Amino acid sequence: MAATDGSCGSVRRAGVLAAPAARRPARRERTAAPRGYADAVRSDPGEPRVVRLDPSRPLAAQTGGGHNRWHPGLAPVLTVDPGETFVLETLDSSDGHLGAASTPADVLAFPVDRVHPLTGPVAIAGAEPGMVLAIEIIHVEPRGPAISSLAPGEGVLGHLLDAPAIDV
Repeated sequence: MAATDGSCGSVRRAGVLAAPAARRPARRERTAAPRGYADAVRSDPGEPRVVRLDPSRPLAAQTGGGHNRWHPGLAPVLTVDPGETFVLETLDSSDGHLGAASTPADVLAFPVDRVHPLTGPVAIAGAEPGMVLAIEIIHVEPRGPAISSLAPGEGVLGHLLDAPAIDV
């Protein structure tokens, strides 16, 4: 789960609640977990594991931890037990390109291949295709300012604009 617009998402509980469906889809081959993120950081054995991301660096410059396009071949960055508490740090939706000092010109220079960085995926031990999973989000903590940006011809409202716009 990824929080956007400068917030840090914390997902802290996962549980498997239902039995698998009678028909399971075929399993897909998974790629290996990125080096450094197969085991999330745990500072104290009693504390939840944390998947950390550095907000000062774009996702592509970090080892593992996330992606910006869902794909069935993505390896989990973390595997948790049902009921286990864990924390996912997230990056803002512009992957650090836009900030409090950004201008409309920065919106036009936005590198669209960096949009929508996501933390994960997270696997639940024992979960199988067809099961229903329930995740309780305990806390979301903003990391910085919220930013909205629009560019002419882009997104749902782009047809209404003649010039780029940004609001911090």
